[in-house]
Amino acid sequence: WIYSNSLNNESVIKFNLDESSSVKLDVLDLQGKNASTFIDKSLKPGDYSIKIGSRLANGIYLIKASINGSIITKKVSIHK
Repeated sequence: WIYSNSLNNESVIKFNLDESSSVKLDVLDLQGKNASTFIDKSLKPGDYSIKIGSRLANGIYLIKASINGSIITKKVSIHK
């Protein structure tokens, strides 16, 4: 449910929840250190868009999404 590969200053991660869910969305550097937490709360069903590029420096990051305990990780590149 994470849509994006090559990101820029206006980068957006879009996702959809079919049910109310506990969601945590972290951005990690390649050493696994947390660069930023964008969401850490319960969300209702629906479509969501989170802008991330403006809060991060150029580089390669891992997007780590945890939804009700299930974890999805995706590698992304920020180029401004």
